[in-house]
Amino acid sequence: MPIACSVLAPGSGNALWVFQDLVEILITGEETGEAYSLLEDWPAPTYAPLLHVHVAEDEIVRILSGTFTFATEEDERELSAGDLVRIPKGTPHAFRNTGESAGHRLVAFMPAGPERLWAEVGIPATDRETPPPNPTDLSGFLAAADRHGLKLLGAGQRAAR
Repeated sequence: MPIACSVLAPGSGNALWVFQDLVEILITGEETGEAYSLLEDWPAPTYAPLLHVHVAEDEIVRILSGTFTFATEEDERELSAGDLVRIPKGTPHAFRNTGESAGHRLVAFMPAGPERLWAEVGIPATDRETPPPNPTDLSGFLAAADRHGLKLLGAGQRAAR
């Protein structure tokens, strides 16, 4: 079955708060025959997800605005607008928004899959400026991450060099 062309206006994707990160799912695996998914996100200042591994998906991240520290086992780098990062599946990695305002990233996964995790655990973003008062449930997130092939390596950890 051929995949249809589509146009998505800015701000019209499925917007969710996942902890202190506003995530907008732009293209789902369902729409691409599971080939890839695409999202935009706006991590809050100091936001830093746990060190993690995508078991089945490669990830590509383009920094659209803001500054981030990105770490793997081999390297730690400062990133800013225009930088592009390719993260092969199975690579432990983490990032931290080191800017004073929300950063802005475009994130693709090949094949699709991680967007289902965000859709399951995210809180609908009725306000795209302020995270909800009751953040994402950590225990629910951990259980969902396991189901969706996201291996979390630990709180407070970063990739060792």
